[in-house]
Amino acid sequence: MNRSRSTRTAGILALSLAWVALLTPTHAQEGEWWDGFSLPGVAGYVNATCSDGAHVVVGGAFTQAGSAFAVNIALWNGQAWEALGEGPNNNVLTATFYQGDLVIGGWFTEIGGAAANHIARWTGSSWEPLGDGVSGMVTSLVEFEGDLIVGGSFTEAGGAPASRIARWDGSSWAPMGGGMSSTVRALTVYQGDLVAGGSFAQAEGNPVGYIARWDGAAWNSVGTGVGSWVFALAADESHLYAAGWFTQAGGVDASHIAEWDGSAWGPLGSGIGSSVNCLEIHNGDLYAGGPFEVAGGVPTSHLARWDGAAWHAVGNGTDDQVRSLTSCNGSLVAGGDFLMGGVTPMACIGSWSGSDWEPFGTGFGMNEAVRTFAVFDGQLIAGGALPKQGAPPPITLPRGMGTGGGS
Repeated sequence: MNRSRSTRTAGILALSLAWVALLTPTHAQEGEWWDGFSLPGVAGYVNATCSDGAHVVVGGAFTQAGSAFAVNIALWNGQAWEALGEGPNNNVLTATFYQGDLVIGGWFTEIGGAAANHIARWTGSSWEPLGDGVSGMVTSLVEFEGDLIVGGSFTEAGGAPASRIARWDGSSWAPMGGGMSSTVRALTVYQGDLVAGGSFAQAEGNPVGYIARWDGAAWNSVGTGVGSWVFALAADESHLYAAGWFTQAGGVDASHIAEWDGSAWGPLGSGIGSSVNCLEIHNGDLYAGGPFEVAGGVPTSHLARWDGAAWHAVGNGTDDQVRSLTSCNGSLVAGGDFLMGGVTPMACIGSWSGSDWEPFGTGFGMNEAVRTFAVFDGQLIAGGALPKQGAPPPITLPRGMGTGGGS
């Protein structure tokens, strides 16, 4: 289900009123939900999440998180939402930590009132650009061999040619080989190598099937790749997981998700019913989020868990698609387009304890899309993309075209 802004606003108001109606005198005495009669989380869409293990960062398209005014990026400190300075002027699509600082990427070209071409870092007190930035959208970030690897749709980094992928060493930009033929949408590290996935059919001018592995000098295929776009990657010690629009991997049937064991591609059961936006390995299991309703033939409602042998529902799931996943304080954090987790109201962000959904606070919610999360110094940070007055309108990726997690 993909709601219009007016439909979502009506839904948020209805849920907020429902919460007010459910308040008991005990609740009123405790002060719960009376401060603003509002929905917890954000009133929009969450695209990306990341965590340092104690706090969470979320990004997307909003101007409010809880009761705090926070434009497109916000931090959860364990008790309440906080703004991180003056937010970016357009969508935040991805977030991670590099050299102790939070780094975000997306559509934006300004942050904190200064130019920042699609990527910026939070020093703890202010936003700073990464040199001259890149020339187009940033969709994925990961640290590799001491450098920050940046993927997206750009063709220049730091003013020099860099085809959809580049590395930042803390002071300067550099290309990575001949790059990719189209957008890089996901990055991870597998058995010491960097792996990229996306909408590119070629890397270094050679066919790779939408996924490629960096050997330190050039990009190479991972087997024969997969049949269509890759939106999300994850890895453990023995397996690389890829998910997206494809229905085959390595020439075998694999419905929207597959695993690489180092020598061959294989399916994960009967797969997932439609496209996958994000992946996260949490407590030893693989979690997948997206617009899908079924995984392994089991009703899963936008979020599913793979235990190595079969797919399982995660509670009653969410009422709309999940765009980002991360782990924080022993719980799985989900962000996306949803207003409910099971029967629990939670505007676009919620935490799964293993048995129950829990909202983040009781604030006003976020009033536009949340597209990214991060966890920093034990705090959750959220990011999104609602432009300032006079700025270009936020760009929402088509349904199913998620950016993966921020971790």
